[in-house]
Amino acid sequence: RVLLLAVAYCTAVFAAGCANAALLAPLAARITTKDEADASGLASAGLYIGWLERFLVVTAVLAGSAEGVGLIAAAKSVFRFGDIKEGRAFAEYFLVGTFLSVSEAVGVGLIAQYLLRHLVTT
Repeated sequence: RVLLLAVAYCTAVFAAGCANAALLAPLAARITTKDEADASGLASAGLYIGWLERFLVVTAVLAGSAEGVGLIAAAKSVFRFGDIKEGRAFAEYFLVGTFLSVSEAVGVGLIAQYLLRHLVTT
């Protein structure tokens, strides 16, 4: 069980993050210099936010809390609302990235939940 959970969390947090970087590269290239200056904030903050977001989503799925998944996505959007309304390219990048990240984490969480229930013996 512990190994399965470790693999699930590492897959959702780190492997999905690498996949997202590759998949979102075309959108990231469209962000203007103004968007980058406004959204730069703390260096690598987006990376850490993504890690935490996927970790929390997997945890919510494993806990059976669909509401938790919604709360995580909603909270992230509320905190970035000002940035989203400033630039269309950044808004598209943010929304696609968030939906992609949450979808991956939900998928990994559901697979882990299934494996824990049906394949892993105690």
